[in-house]
Amino acid sequence: MLADAENTISAGEDLADALWSAASRHGEDYLGRSRTMGAYAAELLRDGDVILTHCWAESYLTETVAAALGQGKTLRAYVTETRPYLQGARLTAESLAEMGVDTTVITDNMGAHVLSTGRVSALVTAADRVTMDGHVINKVGTLQLAVAAHAFAVPYYALVQHPADAPTAEQVPMEERDGEDVLHALGTRTASRLVRGYYPSFDVTPPRFVSAVATDRGRFSAFDLASYYATETA
Repeated sequence: MLADAENTISAGEDLADALWSAASRHGEDYLGRSRTMGAYAAELLRDGDVILTHCWAESYLTETVAAALGQGKTLRAYVTETRPYLQGARLTAESLAEMGVDTTVITDNMGAHVLSTGRVSALVTAADRVTMDGHVINKVGTLQLAVAAHAFAVPYYALVQHPADAPTAEQVPMEERDGEDVLHALGTRTASRLVRGYYPSFDVTPPRFVSAVATDRGRFSAFDLASYYATETA
């Protein structure tokens, strides 16, 4: 958008109109890629699958579910609440329910238990980044779910439009938010003033815990993401 603004100013065009046009163009491109990715991801899911997902995956998850439903599949979902902002409970759960998916919210500390019971057939999350060596960077809490899924033989599918240009997770800046956020729930401070909070925003899941990475060019092994860039067409 900044580049579009600079080009517009240089050309002497109306800035507001040009930025609106550019935003619409970029948005449609993003949604289109999400739809293509979702179609590939949906092929990993079977009729009757129960998925577990974490945090808010935006169009990555909704387009995957829409594609699966369009293929005539029936899905159910478990959704983590995703403290401290509750994106899972407030956004993901509501979106899936509105799409007609039978949806159950669980607290963040129930994931391993639910996976151990055999109620879940696939762990499916978005990925903020997938590095070229197959590490999945996503909302903190993804790692523990992926490890638990691996332990109980539940496949983990990561959704991303394209792998990052970073070779390893060490090359990706990792945000840490104010630890005070984790000391509050529903507007109330849950701990005394004598303690501090710790809030890493993201964690890193190694490729050995990732069953497949769904992209806008197909599905790839986390150990072979270089093939994404060798694939010119889907």
